[in-house]
Amino acid sequence: MNSFLLFVLSGLWLTPSLVFAREANKNPDFVVEKVISGLKIPWAIQFAPNGLLWINERHGQISTYDFKKEKLNRIFRIKDLYSKGQGGLLDLSLPENPKQ
Repeated sequence: MNSFLLFVLSGLWLTPSLVFAREANKNPDFVVEKVISGLKIPWAIQFAPNGLLWINERHGQISTYDFKKEKLNRIFRIKDLYSKGQGGLLDLSLPENPKQ
């Protein structure tokens, strides 16, 4: 009985927060805009010092996106990569001072 009461009370406590979050999204301070298409499951991104955006996708595809040319470049793909559920190519890290 006590656990049921706790469940009901916690639901009442969260309800105003959910309503507030829904109301706040009616007039957001930002706009969502699609910039890159053709990606399957983008998993990580990192900006390089030269302005390119490096992108990895869960299935092993590594790409760059050039904002000036508005072009997606497929660099390479890691083959035979397990990519089911949360598994796959996880993150991306570039060196701080890459050679140009």
